[in-house]
Amino acid sequence: MYQLPLGFNIAGAFFGRQGYPINWYRRVAGVGNSETRDVAVSDLEDQRYDNVYDLDLRLEKVVPITQSANVTVSADVFNVTNEDTVLQRFNRLDISGAAVGNTNEIKEIQSPRVWRFGLRLTF
Repeated sequence: MYQLPLGFNIAGAFFGRQGYPINWYRRVAGVGNSETRDVAVSDLEDQRYDNVYDLDLRLEKVVPITQSANVTVSADVFNVTNEDTVLQRFNRLDISGAAVGNTNEIKEIQSPRVWRFGLRLTF
């Protein structure tokens, strides 16, 4: 956080990481058909999801009310660039290695841009 003149503060956070490996697997029957197992069908390093980046920013203004009380007005924005990176997909294959009904459908994406406005009274 940086304190600017006139009671303004500005802050930011940047996050980045490599995309997780895609673990393609198929479900097979175990001994006696009573237990099933998930078996990987590819090396974990063969494919990866896209890298994830996230930038969050905050601006606030501290307004003194009395000698011991302040009001802080703030605005935050999360995922400033509004990335919609796919974080997970359904990755189960059938016995032959072909796609199951929902294979490769999106399971989880990065949260969209979100604004938050706040008012805080301290004394």
